[in-house]
Amino acid sequence: KMEAETDDSNRSPTQFGRLGNSLFFIIFFLFSLPGMYFTYPWLVNGLESENWLTTEGIITSSEIYNVRGSKGGITYGAEILYEYSVSDKKYLSNHITSAGQSSSSDLDYAQGLINKYPNGAKVTVYYNPNKLDEAVLEPGIHFFDLFPFGMSLLFSLIGIIGFIWTLKGSNETPKKRDYNKESNDKKW
Repeated sequence: KMEAETDDSNRSPTQFGRLGNSLFFIIFFLFSLPGMYFTYPWLVNGLESENWLTTEGIITSSEIYNVRGSKGGITYGAEILYEYSVSDKKYLSNHITSAGQSSSSDLDYAQGLINKYPNGAKVTVYYNPNKLDEAVLEPGIHFFDLFPFGMSLLFSLIGIIGFIWTLKGSNETPKKRDYNKESNDKKW
């Protein structure tokens, strides 16, 4: 006698739990994708910037700014603006690394950048030979370039591994125990 399962009442609670877990990990993975999409170019530019051409530039503005968050915390940043020339044309940029400007809750971090790039200082500017208005003061990949991409990658891996784990678990049928048989099999 075969009956088709059309009623969800025949499904065990663990099957619903696995479905919920699968959906959770799929959503977890999907939410990580925009982070990787938007931060991947920082990594590519960071790697490419090591081979960019250089020219001399001058810091035209170097200031600390702060932003108060909704919970009262303060974030500090350094707004560094510099000017450089390529083929007798002047350009302005504020990108320290390929990720642009960075900020921190640590005032010393921002102050360190201001000390490193004071107003009026001459600096080496690394500029993209294919896009002359794209420049950085510090070529390569840095923590603030890598961290957002790394976190997004970590979340996507958690989503993928979690989804596979729930699929693997859903193929296993829970074993039903016959408690009467187990108690009869034990010898006292």
